[in-house]
Amino acid sequence: MNGISEDLTYYKVAENSDAYKKLVKDKKTVTMAVFGRDNCFYCNQFKLVYNTVAEEKEIDIYYFDSLTYDEDEYQKIMDLGLTVPASCSDDEKEFKLESGFSTPLTLFTKNGKVIDCISGYINKEKLITKLETVGMIEE
Repeated sequence: MNGISEDLTYYKVAENSDAYKKLVKDKKTVTMAVFGRDNCFYCNQFKLVYNTVAEEKEIDIYYFDSLTYDEDEYQKIMDLGLTVPASCSDDEKEFKLESGFSTPLTLFTKNGKVIDCISGYINKEKLITKLETVGMIEE
């Protein structure tokens, strides 16, 4: 497990697929969502990083666990038609989220589109840099 007690959890989980869809379609705000599994080593390592950043920077970061999130709602999220940039694929080609991916996969969305992504684990410093780049926090 990830070792984060509930009272020290600062990342969020969208209530359902409609709530996430609303976040994705927001025209003014960038949304960060991490897709992973609690039985994935790198997902749990990254969870410690983004949980700390969510607390320190007071930002909303969302997490979706394919093994514990409601299965029907998770599938609805996969079926939103989001296109993942080539920079997050093994073969350097963009792909649809529903076609499958390695975990953890982090998507930054705004105005209904994926504007950036992270494939795999990154450390706190790199995450903060990425958050600055996509405009979620100021330098």
